[in-house]
Amino acid sequence: MTMGQSPDGSTYSETPSDYILVQGNADLKDGWVSPRIWTTQKTKTADAGDLIMSVRAPAGAMGKTTYNVVIGRGVAGIKGNEYIYQYLVKMDLDSYWKKLASGSTFESIKSEDINRAEFMMPRDIDEQDRIGEYFRNLNHLITLHQCKYNYLLRLKDCIFSFIVKTTWEQRKFTLVFDFLQNNAISRAELAKDGEVMNVHYGDILVKYAEILDIATNEITYLMDSSIAKKYQASLLKNGDVIIADAAEDETVGKCTEITGLLDEIVLSGLHTIPCRPKMKYAESYLGYYMNSDAYHNQLLPLIQGTKISSISKSAIKTTWISAPISEQEQAKIGVYFNKINNLITLHQCKYNYLLRLKDCIFSFIVKTTWEQRKLGDCFTERVESMPDGELISVTIKDGIKKFSELGRHDNSNDDKSKYKKVCVGDIAYNSMRMWQGASGYSPYEGIVSPAYTVISPNLGIYSKCLAYQFKLPEMIRTFQVNSQGITSDNWNLKYPALSQIEIFVSKDEEEQTQIAEYFANLDNLIALHQRKLEKLKNIKKSCL
Repeated sequence: MTMGQSPDGSTYSETPSDYILVQGNADLKDGWVSPRIWTTQKTKTADAGDLIMSVRAPAGAMGKTTYNVVIGRGVAGIKGNEYIYQYLVKMDLDSYWKKLASGSTFESIKSEDINRAEFMMPRDIDEQDRIGEYFRNLNHLITLHQCKYNYLLRLKDCIFSFIVKTTWEQRKFTLVFDFLQNNAISRAELAKDGEVMNVHYGDILVKYAEILDIATNEITYLMDSSIAKKYQASLLKNGDVIIADAAEDETVGKCTEITGLLDEIVLSGLHTIPCRPKMKYAESYLGYYMNSDAYHNQLLPLIQGTKISSISKSAIKTTWISAPISEQEQAKIGVYFNKINNLITLHQCKYNYLLRLKDCIFSFIVKTTWEQRKLGDCFTERVESMPDGELISVTIKDGIKKFSELGRHDNSNDDKSKYKKVCVGDIAYNSMRMWQGASGYSPYEGIVSPAYTVISPNLGIYSKCLAYQFKLPEMIRTFQVNSQGITSDNWNLKYPALSQIEIFVSKDEEEQTQIAEYFANLDNLIALHQRKLEKLKNIKKSCL
């Protein structure tokens, strides 16, 4: 560590000269040195790659430098790796330095305060590097969320400029569209490649969004391309809309607008109604409007059928199409919903990523000090009964929940004398569904069905950590392999078989606790993304 020393004030300049001067926190931007002042006098220095700590107002704020710099008395230069940097950032967040700071006008810390500070760190340099890299990536993720948050605030401010209706008009469907001809080619007659593309109604219902970009979406092809000769007058163009006229539910009428078509040959396939606008509409507008509740609700009373729902051309002819007179306004609406779709896709990808991250995170944090132990050494089966406790349930997705919170009909036995007691910190699991992940850590005291197994942690085991391990795919596969029974309907995993399964466990219970806390925070993050994803879908739906 090198405490800074300010050069003579007469050597300062705002024009780039000999040396970049870092005087204090004002010279750090987003955690990095941002050149602001230069000096011709070299006093104390820090090298590119060093860490920079603010020692005065605010004391403890951290940054890095990619330049060789002169450091003034408001900062200190520190030689250290990414782990050291991240640890110092945490100390600042925990207000460690504020407790040591002195000074009435400007708080400051001394070199001896920094030198006496104690660190917790792995002895293994590689492990330090892995932890430092992990938290650096986490910082990038946080920064991304901050940018997205700021973007959504701006979006909120300008949203009305996209969707406020000025002069709109309503027209009969028949005045807006001409019907084209579709074919009746079944899925069995389609292939993954070929010369003539064919849009199948099943893909409209399940696979395609409101806009079908021919250039980027995966589309099936006719096995026999010669069929296209019969439909030369109905080859699809950009702006055409294809409606699915059959479905198993009220999604019948879902449609997609063709875009991105160059010289490809595209036909409208089985159970579809292809439509071509008689006048020009802005790209994407019709695709979004005709999938909105505003339009689709017109179709609901026109749907026919019980097992299979369908809608006819004659019924569709009776509907109305609403649109702004201004093509420019139509275009803005299309652009807006394209952005909403991209945002939803981003959140869906992030949500899926976090689920995968949760599954594989142990490969990042398993320490070399972990040992392999049998579950029978970690847990003891709890066989006590407690007939008067609150009924709790073990779910595959959400672990243990109070039964009263699930909104289900209670079909449990009136006689609960054999129901098993569950204490806070126990793990309960469904013996016949353990191979599907039906287990969980219990934050409650209560009772479960006698068909369940309850295990309590032995000394040195923090059960919440192992409860997370029980949910890992490889662990669930292990439970499946060790389940007994001929078919999956009667597979079961009782405690004697469970007790022989081996698992890697940290020797340090405190480490187990920290890992469990990490996963609890990750669960909260996943739940947050799930809520944000649903919120964005609702925003899109309400705007439409």
